[in-house]
Amino acid sequence: MKGHSKLLSIQIKNLGVIESATINLVDGLNVLTGETGAGKTMVLTALQLILGGKADAKLVRNGSDRLLVAAEFEVNRKFSEIVEELGGSVEDNILLITRTVTSDGKSKASLGGAPVPAATLASIGEELIEIHAQSSSLRLAKESVQRELIDLYAGNEEILNEYQNQLLKFKEAKNRLVELEKALKNRDSEISRLKEIADISKKFELSENIYDEISNEISKLEAVEDLNRSVVIALEILNGEDSNLTSGLQSSLKSLQIGANLDKELSTIAGEFKDGLRTIQNVISDLERYKETLNADPARFDYLQSRKAELNGLVKRFGKNEEKNESINSLVMEAKSAKAQIEDLSGGEERLGELAKEIKKEKELLFKFAQELSESRKKAAKKASEDITREFSDLALTGSMLEISVEVPENLEESKLGNFGVDTVQFNFASHKSAKLSPLSKSASGGELSRVMLAIEVVLSQISQIGTFIFDEVDSGVGGKAAIEVGRKLATVANSSQVVVVTHLPQVAVWAKNHLVVEKSDNGDVVESSVFPVTGEERAIEIARLLSGQESSETAREHARELLEMVGNSAIR
Repeated sequence: MKGHSKLLSIQIKNLGVIESATINLVDGLNVLTGETGAGKTMVLTALQLILGGKADAKLVRNGSDRLLVAAEFEVNRKFSEIVEELGGSVEDNILLITRTVTSDGKSKASLGGAPVPAATLASIGEELIEIHAQSSSLRLAKESVQRELIDLYAGNEEILNEYQNQLLKFKEAKNRLVELEKALKNRDSEISRLKEIADISKKFELSENIYDEISNEISKLEAVEDLNRSVVIALEILNGEDSNLTSGLQSSLKSLQIGANLDKELSTIAGEFKDGLRTIQNVISDLERYKETLNADPARFDYLQSRKAELNGLVKRFGKNEEKNESINSLVMEAKSAKAQIEDLSGGEERLGELAKEIKKEKELLFKFAQELSESRKKAAKKASEDITREFSDLALTGSMLEISVEVPENLEESKLGNFGVDTVQFNFASHKSAKLSPLSKSASGGELSRVMLAIEVVLSQISQIGTFIFDEVDSGVGGKAAIEVGRKLATVANSSQVVVVTHLPQVAVWAKNHLVVEKSDNGDVVESSVFPVTGEERAIEIARLLSGQESSETAREHARELLEMVGNSAIR
């Protein structure tokens, strides 16, 4: 699935009615069904906790000290690097996220084995899963995400990069002008200071990290006798006439190699032995070379001491950092830029004029890129609006309309230039023809919201960066043909992203690639064996239960088989 992440499994312990359950998921469309109260919604609650949701002691199962939820994701290398930067680890592309909540409301979270705040899970989770439910905060309702989706839909990556690079050039030119204006106020003294720094750098042959290099060499010369003694002792043990260790190891290897021809396990051990011996031989060679460099050199020692004293004097005079090596490095960098700064200062007002012209040119080009970005977004927004609205009629949203607006300032001003241009992108929705368009998060009812999002995902699924979509109550208020279309749309999204759906509608459930049933025991609990996949006749029985509530009804089973056969013959499958 285009390198997307994938949710592999969810483990739940002591969450609500669920005592213990493990849910394994696959690529494509995963559907969870079950009787009311069997714990289907607890699966969503578990995922919300994994995504940094609010911890509530009321979620802990009665009689338990704490609840545990864990999820395994398959992630790509880029995402693994993000996790590693946060202190976590990813093994074989598998990321484990866990969350615990105690009966007194205390919560702990871990990302790849590293403890993290819940807010970190929320940030990371936005890139892994999107939950569509009446109670969820929708990622797609965020203005930044809406703008990002339109840019992806429009293929704006190149023009956005050009704009951002140009914005950086424009800001750098402006900063240079500000620095020059500031420096010109003390022009003569600044030129004198810069020339002195450049001369000193040349006279003392300064280079980056020279202070540490000299200090290290002095330390080595001071300890040359001790270093030589250490190396000699080591080499005598390895190669000495009294106990030639390497010779003994070589004899041992020959003996093992004879037996290795008789047994595969011993052959493996002999191979490891050979690699270890080769490493020891390399170490001996390195030690012999190192020993040759250990020569006392009083003249060199005196020279280095003198150089270090000179550098200490420079640090005392020019140092801007407590760390001496960094102070010298700063001096080196300033010396490198001194020539250009002196040229700017020497040019005076003439140079100011040149920079002002350069800034004007960079600004004009920046405005050009911003306008191109705006035009591309407006064109893409119009087409996406039409495509998404077209999906509504199949989802029992006839008469509803989605319009993606791209607002551009009337007058393009420097103060309005942001990292992503000057536009404000917003998804607006109207539930019927006479309704006023307003922001999606405010205008769609709870029953409509998941279906609106489903329509958006159908159109944008090919370019979405999210790996897993969770839908709950997506079928609220629909039935019959519309319910079949909801299932068909979910299957369409599942062709490019992993989809998990909690449903009570058989017309949706029949589209599943992986159909899971949540079943409660006689005492109302959900235990380890109570979440299981159904296939073949077992699946037909579950679909029959959803159809009529009577899984033993042969008429219901026949209808279930017809639905499953219809989906099996669909081109989407």
